[in-house]
Amino acid sequence: MRRILATALAVCLLAGTARATAMISYSWLSYSYSPHDIAYAGGPGELWTEVSGNPFFGTKADFDQIVTGSMYGAHFGPPTKFTTTPGPTARRIFHVRLLFNGTSTDQGAICNGPPEPIQGAPGNSIVLYAAFCQGNDALSFLRAAGDFSGPKDPAFIDFIHDVTMKLFPSQNNELFRNNSNDCHQWSC
Repeated sequence: MRRILATALAVCLLAGTARATAMISYSWLSYSYSPHDIAYAGGPGELWTEVSGNPFFGTKADFDQIVTGSMYGAHFGPPTKFTTTPGPTARRIFHVRLLFNGTSTDQGAICNGPPEPIQGAPGNSIVLYAAFCQGNDALSFLRAAGDFSGPKDPAFIDFIHDVTMKLFPSQNNELFRNNSNDCHQWSC
């Protein structure tokens, strides 16, 4: 009986680590972030999304399409199409910036100015810096990394889904920790 339990435990551990190829290693949320930000930003039905870099073989346009398509429905707020080519009704003061294998950055710099062009040979390893920006200020920021077989790898799509969820939380716990009255007033 013990041998069966030990074997079952080993199989579960191996199964759990087999897809553990990606992780969000750092995340930050501004005190000014409110769940209302994504509701307002995505209100017209789309949100400008800058995708810098293409860590895989294939065209940049195809990669951008897979990334933005994987973000759809993976966030708190109204249905929002993440797009690299927003229409005239998009609220361009808000945008998402995704830097794949770019220069190291942080929440204070990622939203400032246009992203630098990212060069590099395609491979399976990714370092991603991501932010939800309002103008030049980050409302949320994260660093994530992983190894994937390509942009259509289900683990990569799950990774983008997790990143999107982390960028747009349904509440701002920073406000709770600082005894801010904003959460009581705005139900965050």
